[in-house]
Order: sequence, then C-alpha cells, then structure tokens
Amino acid sequence: MLSTILSVIHLFKNAPNLAELFFQEVEVGVDILSAHWTDGLLGNLKSVSMYLATCQPNEMHFIEFVLSKARQLQEFRICVNEYCLKSNEELIVEILKYRRASPQAKVFFSRMEFI
Repeated sequence: MLSTILSVIHLFKNAPNLAELFFQEVEVGVDILSAHWTDGLLGNLKSVSMYLATCQPNEMHFIEFVLSKARQLQEFRICVNEYCLKSNEELIVEILKYRRASPQAKVFFSRMEFI
C-alpha cells in the first residue's frame, strides 16, 4: 500500500496542471497524503471520476480529502460497486457533510447494478 500512496503523491507533485483524474479502488492513506501536502497540488483539478468504489474508510477519506483541497473542482463522479455495504442514502448524507474547497463542486453518485 505504501508504494501506491507514494505513486499518488508523485503524480500530484509532478502533474501540477492535472485537470482530470480517473481511478478505481483507492488504497491511499490520507494521513500520508496530508503530510506531503503543499499548496498548488490539485490546483487545476476540475474533474474526478472514481469507479468501483467499495465505500471503505480509506476511500471515503480520500473523497473528503480531494473535496477539501481541490479549489477548481467542478465535478466528482463516484460509481459504487456491489460490495459497498452502505445504502445510497447513507453515502449521500456522509458526502454532503464533507467540506468543499470549490463552491462550484458537484458530486455525482451512482451504483453499479449486476443482474
């Protein structure tokens, strides 16, 4: 997991003009990200798409972290997989409590349905 965290930190530091971020199954420790945080990281990030989210605490903390730091963020799309044990309502209520650095940031939420 540490190598994943360091890869994310490296990406953020070396891509100051990063405007879009697509990922799935986050394994990022927010404590370590916070320790390496400097102003300007995610400074141009406008769109985030997170697929196959399981709603584990590390993922929820990462969502909260990005929403609280990305000042230009316009949208954060979250697609939850079937392993998420939280209801749609629980997720929406939790995410609505997160502080947002960007007043125009909108969160879009969907759940994958398997037949």
